[in-house]
Amino acid sequence: MWEYFLIFLLSATPWIEILFVIPPAIAAGLPPIPVAIVSFLGNLIPIIGIVYFYEQFKKWWDARRNKTENNDRHPIEDEPDSRRKKLGRKIWDKYGLPGLALLAPVVTGVHLAAVVALFSGSHRAVIIFWMFWSLILWTVILTAGTYYGLDFIGLTFD
Repeated sequence: MWEYFLIFLLSATPWIEILFVIPPAIAAGLPPIPVAIVSFLGNLIPIIGIVYFYEQFKKWWDARRNKTENNDRHPIEDEPDSRRKKLGRKIWDKYGLPGLALLAPVVTGVHLAAVVALFSGSHRAVIIFWMFWSLILWTVILTAGTYYGLDFIGLTFD
């Protein structure tokens, strides 16, 4: 049981994540399916927390900033989103976020990728959707690749 608790904690740790947890855990002889499930959950749960915590942080920050300002707001900040900005947002949500989510486990880590997506203004449901499917894909690839790769080089799991 302690092994799975450690797998969960390491998967939830930024920059360690599933990429550096699944292969060693399977190589140590733990069953691949439980390792995959625990690693996936360990990586996904903090992402959900980051996304929802960001909303609370942003509300707190905006309220604090509004108290300290002199009510001299820039006219552009009061304008509604332009058509061009809305189009840019639509393109980012459609292509930028999926690309970031799919590359995140090997490039930046999913925690940082979620923060980048939040700062870019992506909607939290869309962020969670793409991070979820990216983590599913990478968990399956890493689990299968490690299990069958180790079997291929002669380390059997009988």
